[in-house]
Amino acid sequence: MSFAKNDTGFSLDYELVLAMLTLQLRSTIKVTILVLASSIAVPIDGLKDSEKLQSASESKRHEKRNVDARIDCSNGHGIHIYCPPDYEAPLEPSPVLVQQPVVHVPVPQPVPHPVPVPVAIPITKHIPVPVPIHVEHTVQVPVPKPYPVTVEKIVHVDRPVPVTVEKHLHVPVDRPVPVPVPQPFPVPIEKVVHVDRPYPVPVAVPKPYPVPYPFFTIGKILTIVLHVIDEYKVLTQIKLQKGNEIRDFWEKLPQPLDFNIYVFLYRDKEDVVDREEDDTVEYSLRQLWYFNQEKSIMSENVEIYAFHPLMIAITLIIQRDKPSTMGVISKAFDSIFKKPESIFIKTTIKDLFFTGILLDCTDITDFAGSAVCSALQEKEEILIREEGLRFRFGYLAKTNGSRLPERIRVYRGIKNYKDVGRVLTIANSTKLKMWFGSPCNDIRGTDGTIFPPFLNKEKEVWVHSPDICRSIGAYYFEPGKVQGFKTLHYTADLGDPSEDEDVRCLCQESEGCMPKNIFNADPCKNVPLRISLPHFYNSDPRYLEMIDGVNPIPEKHRMTFNFDPMTGTPIKAYKKIQFNVIVGPIPKLRLMKSFPEALFPLFWVEDGLELGNILIKPLKVAYLQILIAKIVMWLMILGGLGMLIVAMMRYYKKNNVDNVAVPDLVPGKEQNKTPKKLTISTIQGELVPPKID
Repeated sequence: MSFAKNDTGFSLDYELVLAMLTLQLRSTIKVTILVLASSIAVPIDGLKDSEKLQSASESKRHEKRNVDARIDCSNGHGIHIYCPPDYEAPLEPSPVLVQQPVVHVPVPQPVPHPVPVPVAIPITKHIPVPVPIHVEHTVQVPVPKPYPVTVEKIVHVDRPVPVTVEKHLHVPVDRPVPVPVPQPFPVPIEKVVHVDRPYPVPVAVPKPYPVPYPFFTIGKILTIVLHVIDEYKVLTQIKLQKGNEIRDFWEKLPQPLDFNIYVFLYRDKEDVVDREEDDTVEYSLRQLWYFNQEKSIMSENVEIYAFHPLMIAITLIIQRDKPSTMGVISKAFDSIFKKPESIFIKTTIKDLFFTGILLDCTDITDFAGSAVCSALQEKEEILIREEGLRFRFGYLAKTNGSRLPERIRVYRGIKNYKDVGRVLTIANSTKLKMWFGSPCNDIRGTDGTIFPPFLNKEKEVWVHSPDICRSIGAYYFEPGKVQGFKTLHYTADLGDPSEDEDVRCLCQESEGCMPKNIFNADPCKNVPLRISLPHFYNSDPRYLEMIDGVNPIPEKHRMTFNFDPMTGTPIKAYKKIQFNVIVGPIPKLRLMKSFPEALFPLFWVEDGLELGNILIKPLKVAYLQILIAKIVMWLMILGGLGMLIVAMMRYYKKNNVDNVAVPDLVPGKEQNKTPKKLTISTIQGELVPPKID
């Protein structure tokens, strides 16, 4: 530029001034282009792939210009910045470019006021290396928030600021230099990479699929197998097969049965014959009673008052069959029983039940007495004959220790466990003959010593009782518990002819039907007896008004059967029946002219037992084995579930590959910042390699 002196003393060359201004403007535009080229590094997320590639190509051309112009930008400070020739834009699907760290360095310009020029530092590798910058103060760097990274493995990189450069950059500064930290970008890798960062990295993990584990399967199979084994063991032991323990107990009970007056009853099977062709076994029943002083409230030698059994029996039979001859019977009593003052007798329990009351016909010479003695001699089935014409009669005397004449045949249950113990025939007959039609003559149920297994509340249990010549059905009453065993508590009654048609066949045409829970046992015993529940429990209340001292108590006087539901074992079972006679005034009989009419109880029996240690021990052992098997089964199931959970957790960690969402991170937003300030030392070695596990 030159100046020419004019009229005022100087002249101005306008062309020269214009050329200088043009040169200055060109220099300024060049600097501006460099600033813009370095600042435009992150493409907009919304650009298409083709536009991203075009932007990357233009960025390469700008980087080339920067390399060509590095001497102009150095300004004598020795700064050499260039882009490596092997740099290529990542071609991964949906790449997210990372903004390069920018260091604002004041660069002197050939202008009166120097303008700082930002220098773009490109990143060439996926594994970042920190920038060693020599500064004389602490640089506070905002750290971005956690971001999801799609990884198959984990990388440990002990570097808080990932920046890739080739050489050191020494920049003398007079104030804190803000260094923007580049945003993370997805790195496809094949190995496990652990990244040590000062912030957590959340990773979305796909849901694991269920993994079947052998323990769980074994536990379920074991549940079924143990149930089958339990049923099989019960079915094999419950059969009346030779060699089975239950067969020995069935043939000869190791524990006596109780009577109500604590007289014990033994029932043994004798002459047992197996019939393989129809799966049955036939036997004769032998009964043995003896007095148990320990469980009795009095001695057997204590004298009591009771109906004279022979006098009352003869009176009732004659009144039933030939009432016109009752006057003759009155004379016979005076001759045979030595003019008794009452129809009651003072005797002992031993004589009344076991030894028998003496009947002496030796010195009887009168017609009435001889006729009665001749008739009694024909009743050998109920009288014990001694020498000459001496007889004895007791309620249990004739049958005690003897076998019943009727042979009984029952199913063994080998072919069908539901039939075990069920009575098939009595005296070679499948039906009874004393009652007045079916179903009273039907033989139903077992003999009371064994029952089928696997009972439930809906099943009715039937028992055939030979002492009353009929079958009794027991029904579920309530849950019970005996000796620690949970039981099904059943009860039974004798039926109500007014409501139940099945028991109307017990009624005789001559006298009609008896009230509820009372029936006429004359066809069975050939003696006019009436059988009821003890103390007329659950029967017509008018019978309670006839006799003083009768007080029915449900818990004491109703029948009780407590069954183990699995084996069908009667842990505690008592059949309770009472024998009664209907007596009224008999004008022709001196002893009973003014006798009141009533239903008089003779005695009641409680026939049954509660299992003792001998019989309860096998049941306890069986349940202990079942308990141990169940514990093992549940341990197997719980172990399988535990191992399944562990397997699913390991699968959860191993298959962390899908459904990872990468959030949109915008530079400068609040979401990329952290309130925690980090102190970064920029003094590091030049060739420090990254630490990778």
